[in-house]
Formats: sequence, C-alpha cells, structure tokens
Amino acid sequence: LESLPEYDPFDDLNATAWGISGDGYLDLEYAGTRDDVYSYMFSADEDSELSNGDTVTISFAYEPDFMLFTPTRTEMTFTVEGLNFYVADLSQLREGALDDLKAAALEEVLEAQQDESYDGQQVSEPAFCGSIFAHAPEMDFLNTNELYLVYKSLITPASEDEIPFWVYYPVWTSDIMNCEDALEEAFIGYVDGSFYYQDDYYPDGFLDPYELCREIRSEIEDDWIVSFDGEIAACEEGDGIFASLDELPDEALTVLVENALARAKAQEEIDYADDPDYTFSNWTHIGEYYILDPSDLEEDNNRLLIIMIRAYCTHTPTSLVLNAYFPVFYSGVRITPDGISVGSYDGVMRSSDGTSGVSDLTGLHRGWTVTLQDEYGYETEFRGDELESVVNP
Repeated sequence: LESLPEYDPFDDLNATAWGISGDGYLDLEYAGTRDDVYSYMFSADEDSELSNGDTVTISFAYEPDFMLFTPTRTEMTFTVEGLNFYVADLSQLREGALDDLKAAALEEVLEAQQDESYDGQQVSEPAFCGSIFAHAPEMDFLNTNELYLVYKSLITPASEDEIPFWVYYPVWTSDIMNCEDALEEAFIGYVDGSFYYQDDYYPDGFLDPYELCREIRSEIEDDWIVSFDGEIAACEEGDGIFASLDELPDEALTVLVENALARAKAQEEIDYADDPDYTFSNWTHIGEYYILDPSDLEEDNNRLLIIMIRAYCTHTPTSLVLNAYFPVFYSGVRITPDGISVGSYDGVMRSSDGTSGVSDLTGLHRGWTVTLQDEYGYETEFRGDELESVVNP
C-alpha cells in the first residue's frame, strides 16, 4: 500500500472571533479545496462567552476511511483577539472615536440651549472643558461604563447690571466600546442637571461646577472606578466656598465690584427719577463685608457678601454734599475655575424712606454686628481702608 500524502487541515481553516469581549463567539470555516474536508469536522472546546486573550483548543475529526491524506496534526490552539470591548480608559478608543462622541454631545448641548430660559440672553459657543469617565470593576452587558462629556458656555444677560455667568453641561453617554464605530454602538443620553438663577429656571446643566462633580459622582455606582480629566478635574475636590475675604481672588472681586457699581447706579436712577433736588456723583468702591454662618457654609443664604459703594449726594437747592452709601448684597458666592459664581443678587439696601442708599454707615455696621453676630451667631468680616475708618471711627 502506498502511503497517503500529508496535509495540515488547519492551513485552510478560517477561525474568526466576533462579538464583544466577555460574550464573544468563534466561527470555524474550512476554506480549502479538498472534497474530503468540511467545516463540521472542526470543533472548539469553547466557542462562546469568549474574551480577548482566551486560549481555545480546536480539534479536527480525522476519518481515515474517508480521507485521502494523513493529517500532520489534529489539534491547534487559537488565541482570541480582535473582539470589541467596553473600554476601561479613554486611551483605548480607536483614533477619532472620542472626537465623534464629543461632536454628538455638543449637539445635545446646543439643543438644550434652545430652551426658552435663554431668551434675550447672549450665549457663547459651547467649549469643551473635560470629562468624567467611570467603569465597572468587571464589565459585562449590564455593568459597562459611563462617560460625561462636559461643555461650558458663558451666559450674558440682556440687562447690563446682571453678572454674566457660566453654565456647565455634562452630557451622559454609556456603553463606550473600542470598535470601528464607537458612536454607533454607544448610547448618547442627555444633558444632566438643572438649576435656578435669579429666580429663573434652567432645565439643563449646572451653575456650580463643584456641584456638577459631586452630583455625577453620587449617580455612579460606589465600586466603579472614576477618573476626571481636563478643566473640570479642578472641581473634583472642594466646593469653591471661601471662609475669608483674603481667599477671594482679585479678578473675582473686580467682577463683583463692576456689577455692584452698575446696580447701585441703576437703583439710584430709579429711586430718584422724580426728585431733581438730589444728584449723585463720584461713585466709588470702598470695601466689602462678608457675613457667614461658619456652622453651615454649604447653605447659600449663610454666606452673604456685601460690596460697599459710596457716592457724593448733592442737595441742589442748598448745595449740601453728603456721603451716600449703597450696600449691594450677594449670597452664595463661590470661586470657580472660570472666575466666580453668584447664587443670587439680593438687592441694594434701602433707607427708612424706601430709597436706595444710607447716610450713616457707622450705625449700619453696628446694627449688622448686633443683629447678625449676637442674635444669630453669624461672623462678620470687613475689608477696605476707607470702610474701616467709617465703621471704626
């Protein structure tokens, strides 16, 4: 008997892993030209629930009575690779995938900014300011990953005496995979958050970036691994609350002073519009008060910043010139990476006749001290050389 020729049936076997790592499958297809070898003759000890890196043994069922060759081997090992997988780090995404996800998130932000709450306001083009990424320790179909892509816009109110404010828009996405089209496979959700500003309701986003980070962290499973990236990472820790005026950056104070001057002037024009006997000039910032309840600084109403504005009030009929003081109140002021955030503007203090401004700052300061410190336990701090000379004559 002549010996049969040798042949390696695995040379013409296409072993293809497909699906998602952790739930992958293995297909075996014979692509050769022999008419005594078929795909069904190949089998794998594992062909489902496969993960990248798994080693599978593929066997060939040799039938000597039927086949006209001697196989050089009847088993081979196959290492599973190329399966799509839920990423544990954004660096695992394929080139261009993150840009696609950011573009989709931007569309969500732009749609949110069409809400009527923005009517009459100038909205800057959204700028990407970072991401918050989280994933399960062991990812599967039910526990994969979440990605918050954060954009920000500066909102400039129509009124000149309103402070422009930043809004931060985290767009929630999930099921981010390393595949050819991550955008197609991912779930693009919604803009998280909502807030009130100056009694106006905004249904999307956050006014406070620190609150954004805390809120999103609370929505993520406790055992998930979380990472912050970009500008927003500066708000992962802390809350932006300052316990002393010395912690208030000069640029943040400048914004408030400019706004306080505008508000004081605007209120004076309204209150004295029908009284030509009084004119005001030489508007000046002379200092600031900071009143807070150290037992609960988280509550916006427990942090009151008062910007003190002084003007010369001239009584035209008598040419008498007096000092007029305009305390402008802000509550819930926070320092943010983009400058300053104000919880609310609480008005310009009025005198007993209902008009804005007061003439006796010494008595006013002493009244604040008695009312706020003794009765409620608040602490009062003031800053400004001219202000100090007035409250401590």
